[in-house]
Amino acid sequence: MNLKAEKFAKADEPYARAYFEYEGEDMFTRHAHAYSSMLKEFPPPAYDGGDFYPCGTLTDKLYGVIPNYNCIYFVFEDRIRAKDPSLLPLLQDEYTQSTYGNTVHSVAGFSYSHSLPHYGRVAAEGLDSYRVRIEKRNGKLKRGLLDLLDGIEAYRAHCVEYLEKNGGKKQLIDALKQVPFQPARNIYEALVCWNFIYHLDGCDNVGRLDQDLMPFYKGEDIEALLREFFQIIDKTEGYSASIGPEYNEITLYVLKAIKGLRRPQIELRVTEDMPDVYWEAARDSLMQGGTNPSLYNEEGYMKAFHKAFPEIPDSDLLRFCGVGCTESSLAGISRSGSLDAGIHLPYIFTECMKEDLQNCKTFSEFYQKFFARYRKELQETLDAVYKSYEVRERLRPSPFRSLVIDDCIDRDTDFNAGGARYSWSVINFAGIVNVVDDMLAVKELVFDKKEYTADQFKDGLEREDARLFDACKKCAHCGVNDAKSDEFAHNMSKELFAELKKYKNYFGGKYIAASIQFSTCATAGAFIPATPDGRHYGMPLADSIAAIHGNDTKGITAMLNSAAAIAQEDMPGTPVLNVRMSKDFLEKNLKAVTLGYFAQGGMQMQISCLSKEDMLDAMEHPENHGNLVVKVGGYSEYFIRLSRELQRQIIQRTEYV
Repeated sequence: MNLKAEKFAKADEPYARAYFEYEGEDMFTRHAHAYSSMLKEFPPPAYDGGDFYPCGTLTDKLYGVIPNYNCIYFVFEDRIRAKDPSLLPLLQDEYTQSTYGNTVHSVAGFSYSHSLPHYGRVAAEGLDSYRVRIEKRNGKLKRGLLDLLDGIEAYRAHCVEYLEKNGGKKQLIDALKQVPFQPARNIYEALVCWNFIYHLDGCDNVGRLDQDLMPFYKGEDIEALLREFFQIIDKTEGYSASIGPEYNEITLYVLKAIKGLRRPQIELRVTEDMPDVYWEAARDSLMQGGTNPSLYNEEGYMKAFHKAFPEIPDSDLLRFCGVGCTESSLAGISRSGSLDAGIHLPYIFTECMKEDLQNCKTFSEFYQKFFARYRKELQETLDAVYKSYEVRERLRPSPFRSLVIDDCIDRDTDFNAGGARYSWSVINFAGIVNVVDDMLAVKELVFDKKEYTADQFKDGLEREDARLFDACKKCAHCGVNDAKSDEFAHNMSKELFAELKKYKNYFGGKYIAASIQFSTCATAGAFIPATPDGRHYGMPLADSIAAIHGNDTKGITAMLNSAAAIAQEDMPGTPVLNVRMSKDFLEKNLKAVTLGYFAQGGMQMQISCLSKEDMLDAMEHPENHGNLVVKVGGYSEYFIRLSRELQRQIIQRTEYV
């Protein structure tokens, strides 16, 4: 053992000890050995008497270094500092080499990689069959994957032993003796396998539930079992799961089990002929005051994917599932690169207005100046993404996802080196609606009506002049089904996304557009000066593709028509639309409103069904509203966890009654 490894061994840091113990080996083998070694030493977490185990995350034990699906490893600096501050420089030297810095366009993070294991295949075949496949190969991943399997087997054995000594349920003990190494024999064992893999993967996403669980289902009532599983996901901050369009008994159980829970975000893939029983279950769940399910336009997504990826067969597209918040992925077979980067459109607009507006004689000239800046910023951003992929391939392998996502084993290629069957990058466009409204106000007030010179307009914005703001508010804008603004929004968004399509990512895959603003609509607006859409300095951006709060004054149909005008068919990464409905309105209109929006090309809808009064009371008396759940953007959150600014923004959303 070398000196570095000895220091981490003394500090009881098994991941870091094993990682440095293999210094000089290839990075995949180092990380696989580190994770395996940690699992062999990781003390089983506490058992709560339930039907699933282990529960919780790998952060529950006070290790300072643990594996992470988004970076080389995750370091809890305070834990390391408390053990031995001299260890931090060793970790930081390695970490610094493997990271690539954020930019102004990192509106929802940079170089993220939410994806999810092929849970159904692990449950159906068992990891012993994976071992057989690996042993038949003599490639570069073999040693590391076999090492990792040994660690998983040891951890499973520790968990079984712990349960036997601490009153674990016999059914649970028997299940863990079977899975995940042998095939699940029933629906309960399949869910125990799901939970075990979810725990080891880092508590991210749980995939296609009704499709992948159905082979194990024999007619049991599994509502309570699913609810317990969902409560684990909620506690571990997990993200998404998908159901439909091949509806079955499990689809219905999922909709019943999710009532009132924050997570996972259930993505219900809606077809035009979806039976009423599923509409009723979705409505009942939403009326409980939660935010599940989200509604996804099956036909719209399939059209968008066929357009972007004509090479992907329908059998693989059936595995569609949003990951992270709601970034498009194919469960168990793709690396979705979510979110690899963003494009901060209001930043580009304000820079263009500051430097170019006074030099433009026509609106067309100003518009082209904006697009010239956009193309430059886009290229620089995608260059950074490209370089980050090179770093990930070289320094940040993902042994666990290489084990459980097709086709990394068969290709003998790490997940972060292009091993998954499909690979694309999701690019998050922030502030589309802001810039559409900004452009329309500049066009009308500076160029068409000439009510302001360029300098007067910029000066008025800087001073946040009330008269100018009032004039801007009267200009054409999104959210009211105005033909002029909707046509402009369609053409401008189509042009934005067409530019993105010109680029290929590091693996030769495509970049796909999304608009997913969660809490980031506030942080992305924090440094942006006042804008012609009526924003004051530092205020949040528009919430994804929804109209700016207060602008959707002509009802839900007009708002949805405007949202549908955005070129969503060119946004397969997911264009989020948040809608707030009263219970009475939702009960009577959910199906009609959803299908009407989807028929126009709307891709998805996320619904909150909470009263303004409840949210205002929660701001004043948070102790009384611990379970109040709201849609933030692409995901749900407990209302009292949000910043005051975000709470106010959500309250300001128009409630359709």
